[in-house]
Amino acid sequence: MATAIPPSRPASAVLRPSPVSPALRHQILTGNYIDLAHLLQPSLLNVSQPRELQTSQGIMQLSHTINSRSKDLTPTEFALAFSIYRDIICSVYPDRRTELDDYLYVILDMAVRFGGNGFYNYHVFFATQAAGRLQQFNQGTYWGNLDTELYCRIFAARTSLSCELCGAPSHPASMCTVVKPQPSSSRQTSVFNRLSSAAPPPSIIPKPLDIRPTVNVPIPKSIDKRGRPILYQGGRMVCNNFNHLGCSLSNCRLLHVCSFCGGAHARNSCPHNPTALPQ
Repeated sequence: MATAIPPSRPASAVLRPSPVSPALRHQILTGNYIDLAHLLQPSLLNVSQPRELQTSQGIMQLSHTINSRSKDLTPTEFALAFSIYRDIICSVYPDRRTELDDYLYVILDMAVRFGGNGFYNYHVFFATQAAGRLQQFNQGTYWGNLDTELYCRIFAARTSLSCELCGAPSHPASMCTVVKPQPSSSRQTSVFNRLSSAAPPPSIIPKPLDIRPTVNVPIPKSIDKRGRPILYQGGRMVCNNFNHLGCSLSNCRLLHVCSFCGGAHARNSCPHNPTALPQ
């Protein structure tokens, strides 16, 4: 791209005016706290239009009251509103773009990990503290780093969302790219529910449980006689003895690979598995 010819602006391109009023833009550039909902619905804050009350003694001018928080934004609304906020800041202070981009990533990561409105509570507290620090002490705040104290106060009692397919806390099951969901009944379970968030993309696929009822009730084909799941890699069965206490067979026909990540080592020595395999 360094040697590519830059694209020309289309002739039909139309310059669109900013949806943000000059008064609200001034509030942003002076470091005051701004409710991001006003950037999505500018009509909520129109300080240029006087507020009047008709009384028997004449017209009374009312002062403008700005609500500290009109609504909790969704992650999508927050991303759009904060992008507008960031562009206004960077139009005067372009060096802060990386800092504000990092802040947007931090906030959206909270939204994905925990869900709910905790991410927006963090933003409101953080932005309010930054505005107060600037007004009282004339000291700026770097937005690109996580405020660990504020983070713990908001999320300490909240459980991180985790993927039901691979167990990682970084995404929901609907966005999982590690394990492809397979149609199954509610009685079937997957060994990947126990995978740690540190696990790499698994290359071992468990064989589905055979839940058809029989008279003698045999051991399911996906569990060995010790109750351990039978796993396959490349069409060959993985040796459970190798992954537990070690395989003593010199001519074992099963695969001696990790039942956690598929590497050339036992599961109890797997660098990606922080927990021991249950006996």
